[in-house]
Amino acid sequence: MLDIDTGLYPPALYEPEWEPQSIYYGVRQQPVTSFPVWQKSDRLPEKPEVLGLIVNGDARAYPTEILQRQPVLNDSLGGRDLVVITPGDGAGSRVFQRDGQEFATVRPSGDGAIKATVVDHAGTEWRIEEDALVQVADPTQRLVRLPSHVSYWFGWYAFHTSTSVYWLD
Repeated sequence: MLDIDTGLYPPALYEPEWEPQSIYYGVRQQPVTSFPVWQKSDRLPEKPEVLGLIVNGDARAYPTEILQRQPVLNDSLGGRDLVVITPGDGAGSRVFQRDGQEFATVRPSGDGAIKATVVDHAGTEWRIEEDALVQVADPTQRLVRLPSHVSYWFGWYAFHTSTSVYWLD
């Protein structure tokens, strides 16, 4: 078993990074990096978080601030239709293929077993699972999850200088 009492920091400092008592809280709150960054873009400030996605070689950054305001975002990238879903349960954004469907709303679920569902424009309900959107009425209908990750803008841009930015490009 691993012990968090390493002798370097007291265990009380190992709090989630968004908590003021976290050892990294101050670093996360700074609007600029604490170290030099050579590849920079002024399309966004240095440190907002973005959801980074690459589809068929095309890269796009989705600012998390936009995703929080727009919990269902239908988009296309690299020749594929996709939907970015940001449930209100704090689970973070997920990207799924959408095969032509247009999704409209996220519904939180109070039953504990299903965190949330998303409804397409036809009124069909889809359960949000870790690896796919699964149609509630017919679980054989699945839309696979696409790999993505959250990064600071400066970090995403450093590795993907030809990236587009959702809402700006």
